[in-house]
Amino acid sequence: MGCCMAVPEDRVRIMQKFGKFSGVAKPGFYCVGLPCVWEVAGEVSRRIQIVNVKVETKTKDSVFCNIIMSVQYKANEDEASLNNAFYKLSRPQHQISSYVEDVVRSFIPTLDLDQVFETKQDIGERIQDQLTQEMSGFGYRIVDALIIDIELDPKTKASMNEINAARR
Repeated sequence: MGCCMAVPEDRVRIMQKFGKFSGVAKPGFYCVGLPCVWEVAGEVSRRIQIVNVKVETKTKDSVFCNIIMSVQYKANEDEASLNNAFYKLSRPQHQISSYVEDVVRSFIPTLDLDQVFETKQDIGERIQDQLTQEMSGFGYRIVDALIIDIELDPKTKASMNEINAARR
């Protein structure tokens, strides 16, 4: 009598033998003969996952704003990366959030508010590059980092609208 298991298409299973990492079971059906010494330590998703981060920061012209980011990431599919993704981080979302906050808080204060709005894509690319560099050691790939919104205090927004109306 042997052990059989099926791995769903959207997951990989991390296999251990006597408590030590021994490999990855990719999607499909598996039968392991006697004795059944292999165990499933856990699973890693193959899907793109999303973490949304809201960061309050101050611009060069002393305007406080909330930068709302959406970061798409996934585990790399090679065995070493899957090993890292499973064993090195228990919650990759928290690590990604920390890196996003760090990059936003170090970069946005060098820009005026108008520049922040004008360079949204550049800021997203800069964050993506930094995250890619940091998260690759944990077995993750950053697919995209997007600035979804830049929120201003309602009073600041009203003042900016008045200034723009006066220019017209």
